[in-house]
Amino acid sequence: SFSLYSFKPMRFKDRGLLGVFADASGSHIFTSLLVISSISFIARSNVDWIWFTSTAIWALCYGIRGILWHQYLDRKNDLLTGTKTYASQLEPKRLKKMEIMIFFLELIALTSMLLAIGKVLPVLFLLIYMILAMFRTILFNYKAVIILSPENRSFHILMADYYQVFFPVSLIVAASLTDANALWVLFIHLMLFPQKPWFILNDFWRFIKSIARKAFK
Repeated sequence: SFSLYSFKPMRFKDRGLLGVFADASGSHIFTSLLVISSISFIARSNVDWIWFTSTAIWALCYGIRGILWHQYLDRKNDLLTGTKTYASQLEPKRLKKMEIMIFFLELIALTSMLLAIGKVLPVLFLLIYMILAMFRTILFNYKAVIILSPENRSFHILMADYYQVFFPVSLIVAASLTDANALWVLFIHLMLFPQKPWFILNDFWRFIKSIARKAFK
């Protein structure tokens, strides 16, 4: 999929929507579904097709958001070099309704995934993430972004930190409640991917200091 996106003579990057789907498939769809099918095989259980389909739709939407964000970030350079990405052929203002539809479908798929998981912690961590997103938007003046990001303003991509930090950590913590050995997985996870959790903790610390300053004025 990544090869089709990049390499000639196919080079789907220059073929509009084909490039969008090629990158989304390689970065999110195929990887997510490989994990589900592999674990089902190892566990010798039938694939849960509601879970499988929900994850496919979620991965498709998030993957599309990811590659379009990247393409619109590079849009000026692609126009200069004549690279025919989807973003270079579609004005940003025409994407705004589409990005809302993609995000809405992604949230529906995520809801179905959370119902299939049936655990409280991923939902609780989602609420914590929503508080963080609110802090960033209201207190820190970050622009909440679905796909299109501003050029000269701090921004945060909606749900990205939930998917990269809160969601996996909540699942590992939930697993540790039935098997303490999962805490080793959590330790390894945080050692491998420390940057995002550190940024999140730093943002919460900034919020606490902001509230403290206001309280003691």
